[in-house]
Amino acid sequence: MDRSALMAVKYSIQYGHAILYDQYTKVQWSKYVWERCNIPKHRYIIWLTLHQKLRTRGYLSKHCQVLDTVCLLCGDHNEEISHLFFQCTYSKNCLVKLKEWIGCQAQTENYHTLLHWISKAKHLSKLRRGFYIAAVSALVYHIWRVRNDVLWSSKIWHVNHTIEVIKRELKLRLTVSMYKGKQNRDKEWFHKL
Repeated sequence: MDRSALMAVKYSIQYGHAILYDQYTKVQWSKYVWERCNIPKHRYIIWLTLHQKLRTRGYLSKHCQVLDTVCLLCGDHNEEISHLFFQCTYSKNCLVKLKEWIGCQAQTENYHTLLHWISKAKHLSKLRRGFYIAAVSALVYHIWRVRNDVLWSSKIWHVNHTIEVIKRELKLRLTVSMYKGKQNRDKEWFHKL
């Protein structure tokens, strides 16, 4: 916008905000990353994942010399984001257990499609939708953490242990920050978790 157009209109904060921010388009991934129920360390990893910037072996082989690109968790396929979340047998088993725990009926095994399904599910309350998104984010974070433990310590967590850690983290997060003022049916649902 040129200076003469700015001088022709009486300036207000609202007008200035419109000039600065109307040029940006809303991005789909922001509601997954910045969901209130998400734990900050999970936000960072889900942000990297959604932007295809997580340093998997496949990613590193494209940008520098990495000889072995095989998935550290299953040893069957190349370690790419699409494989790691949730085509790998380890992560697929984790996803099945997580969906069973939270009662998610989505049939997809792709993390991006799963997040999209959750955000569009009409039958979920705002609290449950946020909790489901936080659960998927936590799962992505912990699969990445398990993958790094295999890389650096040569130890792999059992699927049940991974899910138990996620359960503890999410219950604590919801109890501490999100629980006050919620509907009775959401409170009952939370107590059943």
